[in-house]
Amino acid sequence: MSPLRVRRALPAEAAILAEMANDLNDHVGVHGRPFTPERVRASAFGPEAAFTALVAEVDGAVAGYAFFALGYNTDVAARAMWLHDIFVTAAARGRGVGYALMAAVADETVRAGGAMLEWGVHTSNAGALAFYRRLGAVAAETRIMGVDGERLRALAAAAREPARAETTDLDTLQELNRNYIRSVRTSDVRWFGENLAEEFLNTNPDGSLVDRAGFLAQIARQGAVPNLEAEDVRIRMLGEVAIIHARTTYKKPDGQAGAGRYTDIWACRQGRWLCVAAHVTRG
Repeated sequence: MSPLRVRRALPAEAAILAEMANDLNDHVGVHGRPFTPERVRASAFGPEAAFTALVAEVDGAVAGYAFFALGYNTDVAARAMWLHDIFVTAAARGRGVGYALMAAVADETVRAGGAMLEWGVHTSNAGALAFYRRLGAVAAETRIMGVDGERLRALAAAAREPARAETTDLDTLQELNRNYIRSVRTSDVRWFGENLAEEFLNTNPDGSLVDRAGFLAQIARQGAVPNLEAEDVRIRMLGEVAIIHARTTYKKPDGQAGAGRYTDIWACRQGRWLCVAAHVTRG
């Protein structure tokens, strides 16, 4: 039997590690061959290494590798080792190289105080699945998910501007509320047509309930409401829904001062706020 040993990889072996890592990607259908010797040296060696690399030697030649890193498993509240990659060259398969690499990573896990050794596997890789089952591994009912590229950058940008995103919605609702009052005051049917949801319902001061079409007809019929103003406006944000409470003052047809209150409900749909309901009272 040819001598087999597993040891820590050396920076000088970055080129062969990159070659094998790209071969593994090709084997499981991940194309592009992203690994370079420079990337391996930067990621696997030095004080800020992202992972540890082991290599397996057969007759003094590198025949396989494993990349792994210590992390944490919240299911068991303990440290756990994550095996990123394990690969054996075609010429060395069937000679115990894969088993020796797995045993070495398990030993590293125990030495580091890890409670588990975990890894991912492509469901189409039948050979790997059978190999892992022989080791006693069991499959978890989870999926590995991720974002990258523009989707990653967009998600990261949201974390850097949380206050701006919240303020934008609040500013939008404040402006919509001002325009709502203006449109009642000036009988602007067109504005309501653009900003009321199809299922909009309005409760009138006399207790009657009108739908969107009835409300638009009502706005057109009633004409302008002189000096209508909103005061004590309060906007409550509830995720994709907002509730606006306010007090109104206005001038009655006989010139007397009038007052009332209203509650409007708005819903954000595909990034746009639409009014879905309104309740109006008058003194």
